[in-house]
Amino acid sequence: MRSGMNDWRERLKRIEKLLAYFKEEKLLEYWQKDDLLRLQDAFMLLLTEIQQYFGDMQQELLSRGELIDLWDEEKLHIPLTKKLFGMDHYRFYKEVWDELNAVLSVQKETEDLYFRVSISAMQLLFLIHLMHEARIVETPKKGNLFRFISKHIGTLQHEELSYESLRKKYHTADRNTIIKVRRLLMDLVNLINNHHL
Repeated sequence: MRSGMNDWRERLKRIEKLLAYFKEEKLLEYWQKDDLLRLQDAFMLLLTEIQQYFGDMQQELLSRGELIDLWDEEKLHIPLTKKLFGMDHYRFYKEVWDELNAVLSVQKETEDLYFRVSISAMQLLFLIHLMHEARIVETPKKGNLFRFISKHIGTLQHEELSYESLRKKYHTADRNTIIKVRRLLMDLVNLINNHHL
């Protein structure tokens, strides 16, 4: 999910607060022109950003269509080339589907399932990576991990973590992150030794 979607949610929350304020403070009085202009501007700004977002997505799809038009059976005679070409298209369309699904799906309220961790997003991601590698966490698709984290887990720095960012950074833990996670795991071992054995 692109970071823009998180911004839209924040804007909607602010608009909701504006509406609540007007309902509580203004209904029994009279509304001023400035009150209505604040609401109008807030909605217009949000809808303009959403329109731009979907316009950019449409342009990407049009460009992808032009790329498909370049498909030439004679030039793509090597099976591996054909496979890579096809996989690139699949990944693109899957990413578009994920983004549209995140925007358009009607999701049940999941606030009661949300929690935060006191480590960074990269440390959390590397910890999940280790657990997946050690088969402690098993899932047929790594995308399920990113989707779950983006929906239910935040950090002290980021209330929401981007699906796309998690996917891209899954294999890119730097040395500093690895050392911090190792220290965390050693602290957990010490906790077991000192308090649970």
